[in-house]
Amino acid sequence: MSKNNEYILEKIDKQTSHSVHLSRTMMYKEIDLLISYMNDSEFDPPKIKKAIIEENCLSKKTLNNRKISFERLRSLYILDKESYIFQSFLYYWNCDTDGRRLLAFLLAYFRDFYVRISIPFILDIPYGEILSVEYLIEKLRYKTYENITEKTLQSLVRNLRSTFSQSGHLTGKVKKTRINPSLSSGAISFALLLGYLEGMRGELLFQSEYMKSIECSPERGYNFAYDASSRGWLDFKKAGNIVEVSFSNFTKQKRNKS
Repeated sequence: MSKNNEYILEKIDKQTSHSVHLSRTMMYKEIDLLISYMNDSEFDPPKIKKAIIEENCLSKKTLNNRKISFERLRSLYILDKESYIFQSFLYYWNCDTDGRRLLAFLLAYFRDFYVRISIPFILDIPYGEILSVEYLIEKLRYKTYENITEKTLQSLVRNLRSTFSQSGHLTGKVKKTRINPSLSSGAISFALLLGYLEGMRGELLFQSEYMKSIECSPERGYNFAYDASSRGWLDFKKAGNIVEVSFSNFTKQKRNKS
């Protein structure tokens, strides 16, 4: 990236092999409860740890479950106001209530190995068809990064199916049916920002893995970007084939709040 780029991609924030989904889902309910409980200024690991473990803000029954919840949520969502990516996530979370499920999914996708490698298999299922446990097990069986037991593989698949239900890619309690996730301007803004931080510019931002993971075509993405720009969530200009996206207004707003 150029020296005048205001953004620093926190490479350490993008997990390459670790996955919470070996034991948990993307934990949407928990991250929603946690953000509602905390003030924005309090998002540093010691305060969050106290809120989850000592104050039991997630209403977990055992101390061990509270500790595990803290560790898993940190792994998925960073939970540190010093992280630019988490700051941005929290900003869009507060601005766009309709987009919260996809915002959580995008950060989980960014952070979690198995969410990233499983999304193509989810998107391959036509709308209205059922995603079976057996299908996903067979697709993932030879893509695991470590030797896991059949029992763990089955647990992984159950957790992934739950995550894609929480994100809005699937619906149904037992039989998981493919649906189109509900898009929003905040979720699209965050997807574009993640691509921007990885060095993409122009039209490529609307073709990134993040946009594809939430099933947003470039055409729909442009419409959402216009709306987001009108709200001050990003800067967007399009003239013919020339597409410009930046986040200068967003950065100024954040600095004014800090």
